[in-house]
Amino acid sequence: MPENIGSTYPTQIPSIADNADIQTAFRLYHYGSNTGTPSSIPEESIAGYLSDLENTKISIIPDTISTTADLNTITDTGFYTQTSTPTGSNYPSNFPGMLTVVNTGILKTVADGDGNNLNDKQEVGVIFQQYQVVGAPESGSSPSTLNRTHWRFYFAGAWRPWRTFIEQSDFASIGDARYYTKTEASTLFLTQLAASSTYLTVAEANTRLYLQENLKTASHTLELADVNRVVAMDNTTAATVTVPFNTTVNFPVGSVVNIYRANTGDVTIAAATGVTIRNAGKLYEQYTEVSLRKRATNEWVASGNIIPA
Repeated sequence: MPENIGSTYPTQIPSIADNADIQTAFRLYHYGSNTGTPSSIPEESIAGYLSDLENTKISIIPDTISTTADLNTITDTGFYTQTSTPTGSNYPSNFPGMLTVVNTGILKTVADGDGNNLNDKQEVGVIFQQYQVVGAPESGSSPSTLNRTHWRFYFAGAWRPWRTFIEQSDFASIGDARYYTKTEASTLFLTQLAASSTYLTVAEANTRLYLQENLKTASHTLELADVNRVVAMDNTTAATVTVPFNTTVNFPVGSVVNIYRANTGDVTIAAATGVTIRNAGKLYEQYTEVSLRKRATNEWVASGNIIPA
């Protein structure tokens, strides 16, 4: 009586005790049953198993890739080598190398629109490719950035971009400003001490919302520290506030400086040689405050209680 020889491929063969003829034995071997010859070899037979094994095995000897090949078309699981400089397309690096492909080859039931999808099958899934570059020249003890291993995958009808790794030594040469060694960062970024002397704290910034006074007791030539502040002239004898020439002090156009007469001494607003002040003159009396605004390279406008010069 025939007996099964396995569970994955439940093919029956004649037992030793059977007096089976050779034709019956071969039918059982090839087709899994002592029936008439089928149109194709059944999958669940020894012959079907051997045929499937032959069709799905991966050779230990890699296939050679044509120099003109498109890597998008190499989708069967296996190992492939490119022994020449490729002229084909979709290489991550145009150098010889080795390509590894893994195709998941998943079978999925899909509908064909007739309302009955029980027997409709379509091969879908993911294809993984890895390309190891071996042909780029090396120089010295440092590895060539071209000799990388690249990888990508195919999913939902599209190939994704090639990706690769990066070494610490590549950061500066690749030019990605997000990555720097500690030494490089020290030349590119401020230390905490330098930053504290360069940028305002929240408290300091808040004080800039208000006009702070720069107290002076004698004649004074405006300086950049006076911008957006009040020069408080606390003099008992006559004093002059001078607006300097642009090349002496380069105030930005739009700068504003207020002048306040804090004491009994006269305060006069005067222009240095080459500077024009519209409405220049003497502050009217003690406790008077006027405003100076730079409107051009060497032109200022004074406004407030001024006695014209």
